[in-house]
Amino acid sequence: MTVAAILATLKAGRKVLTFAVVLIAAASWYVQAQLTAHRERDLLTRAEKICAATAGTTPAEPFVVARRGDWGVACLDRVADLALFRAQTVEGSLSEAVSAMEAREGKQATDAALAAAMAARTNDTLKRMEAADAAVENDRVGPGWAAAVNDLGGLR
Repeated sequence: MTVAAILATLKAGRKVLTFAVVLIAAASWYVQAQLTAHRERDLLTRAEKICAATAGTTPAEPFVVARRGDWGVACLDRVADLALFRAQTVEGSLSEAVSAMEAREGKQATDAALAAAMAARTNDTLKRMEAADAAVENDRVGPGWAAAVNDLGGLR
C-alpha cells in the first residue's frame, strides 16, 4: 500500500474518525462529570452526618437549597461552638494541670525542708542523749538524762 492509498483511505473515513474522536471526548467528559457529582454527593452526605451528630437535626427536605442553606449555617455555627468549647477545655485543662504541678512542687519543697529540719533535730537529740549517757555515774541518772530521753521520744 502506498502513501497515496493510505491518505485516500483516511480521507474516505474522515467522518468516521472525527465522530470517534468526538465520541471519545464526550465520553471522557461524561465520566469526569459523573465522578465529580459522586464526590459532591459523598461530601454532602458526610456534611449531613456531621451536622446531624453535632446539631442533632437534619434538614426536613434535603434537596431544597434555601432550607439546606439555613440548616447548614446553623450547623456551621454549632460546629464552631463545639470547636471553641474544645479549645477552651484544652486550655483550661492545661492551666489546671500547671497549677496542680506548681502546688505539688511547692509541697514537695516544703516537705523536703521539713524533713531536713527534722533530721537535724533528731541528730542533735541523739548527740545530747549520747552525752547524757556518757555523763551517767554509778548507774545513776540525773535530770539531764531524763530530759534527753524525753527529747528523743519527742515528748518535749
